[in-house]
Amino acid sequence: MIDGVLFDLDGTLIDTATAERARWLAVRDLIGERLPQVDLDEFERRYRAHTRANRATAVDTGTISYIEYQRDRLRSVLSPWTEPSIQLIEEYAETSNRLMALVRPLPGARALLDDLRARGRAIAVLTNGPSEHQRMKLEASGLADAIDAVAISAELGIAKPDAAAFRQAAAMIGLTVERVAMIGDTPATDIAGAIASGVSVTIWLRRRDEPPPDGAQMVTSLDEVRQALALDRH
Repeated sequence: MIDGVLFDLDGTLIDTATAERARWLAVRDLIGERLPQVDLDEFERRYRAHTRANRATAVDTGTISYIEYQRDRLRSVLSPWTEPSIQLIEEYAETSNRLMALVRPLPGARALLDDLRARGRAIAVLTNGPSEHQRMKLEASGLADAIDAVAISAELGIAKPDAAAFRQAAAMIGLTVERVAMIGDTPATDIAGAIASGVSVTIWLRRRDEPPPDGAQMVTSLDEVRQALALDRH
């Protein structure tokens, strides 16, 4: 029987994917309008490759601020064509951040959080990312008041899948990892990290067609979490 639950944020409690699609279309349109010489397909390829290669080490552990990362990314991605002006960088950052503030909770998120708290379980969010950006999304989703603690990698100085991140998140709600469950959608960070840290129950929220990771229960929606946690047996 667990006394608390750790939740990943993006793709687990909030619909980041929809907001990301809207953000990307707006950024692409902005670059196409301001810099017509840019090959937008190549721009997208370079943009996504830069994000994959640099995001985890640079931003998630707080090495640089998110705005610094955004500036560096745009300069690097546009380097084959031009050096972006300060005005364009600021416009790009404002467009990107404004659209991510439209993020909404995933179906069942609020009801699950309220039910867990009503049953006496403490709740923490454990998320990789920059501090202000992650807190902005959590507030925008309307879920912040249903959560007891927020553990953000840039504030911790460590990121999932580091086992210490899970231990610190559990400690923020007054528990050890042996007394909490972890729920997340990314096998490499949420699930592998939770299992390695010794979390009591690990639940994978399957979002894509991929094999389930070893050692975790699988659900396909937040509505299935109560059964996975066996809450109705107590």
